[in-house]
Amino acid sequence: MTINNFGKYASILLGIAGLLLMSVHTLIVESDVFSMLFTLDVPYLLSYVLIFPLSLGGILFTYFRFVRDKSSAGNSFFIVVFFKIFGSAIFLIPGLIFDKAEMKEMVYHFMPVFFIFLFVETLLLVRLLNLPLDEK
Repeated sequence: MTINNFGKYASILLGIAGLLLMSVHTLIVESDVFSMLFTLDVPYLLSYVLIFPLSLGGILFTYFRFVRDKSSAGNSFFIVVFFKIFGSAIFLIPGLIFDKAEMKEMVYHFMPVFFIFLFVETLLLVRLLNLPLDEK
C-alpha cells in the first residue's frame, strides 16, 4: 500500500468494519435470547448514522493533512476525536435532559459502537504513520 491509495483503503476498511459491526449488533439485538431479557424501544442503528460519517470524515481529514504535512497526523487525530466526542455528546444530550429509560438503552448501544470505531480509526492512523515517507 502506498500513501496515494491510503484514503481508498481506509474508506473500504472502515466501511467493511461498520457493516460487520452493524450486522453483529443487529443479530444480537434481534436474537430471541436478547428479546426475552430486554425490550428495545429505541432505534439502536441510529448511532451508526452519526459515528460512521464522523469516523470516515476524520480518517480522510487526517489523511489529507498528513499528505500536506507529515508531522500533522497527531494533531489531526486529536481534532477529529474532539469533534467525535462533541458530536456524540450533542447526540446523547436528550437522554440526559429527559432521563428516560429508552435513552439509557440508546447509550448502552451507542458507546460500544463509538469505541470500536475509535479503535479502527486508531489502527488506520498507526498504519498511515508506518507508511514510508518518501513515497508519493
